Amino acid sequence: MCLSLWCFRENGPREKVLGARRRDRGGLATYIRKSQEVEARVRQTIDEIAASGRSILVWGTGLHTQRLLAMSSLGKVNIAAFVDSNPKYQGQQLHGVPILAPGRLAGRTEPILISSYAAQHEIAQQIREKLRLANELILLYELPQ
Repeated sequence: MCLSLWCFRENGPREKVLGARRRDRGGLATYIRKSQEVEARVRQTIDEIAASGRSILVWGTGLHTQRLLAMSSLGKVNIAAFVDSNPKYQGQQLHGVPILAPGRLAGRTEPILISSYAAQHEIAQQIREKLRLANELILLYELPQ
């Protein structure tokens, strides 16, 4: 009789642990593959905007945007202004471009790129429902159905 978790019995505790590790590795590989696919779509979208030369607004100035500025062609995009709901960023600059409060977008016609994964849906709702803006929205991630 073995009292250790590492017994070599078939279907024993050790086999269950090893099977779980194999499943976790498969799940991790799937997660990494899907993350790479999403990242590729984000980069392609930003590359297309940069190549077009059109002027846009970028909603969000946090780590997501800063990462995109450093690691994608977002820094080459013609950004007219950044937008952020956080008052501590408003009136400042990011990448030499002014950061505006959402209320300052009235009358602006540029497309708005939403630079947020976690809050993309809520920001899109705010733009449409609260601010009632008709600007084209550029979404980097698929909205939930």
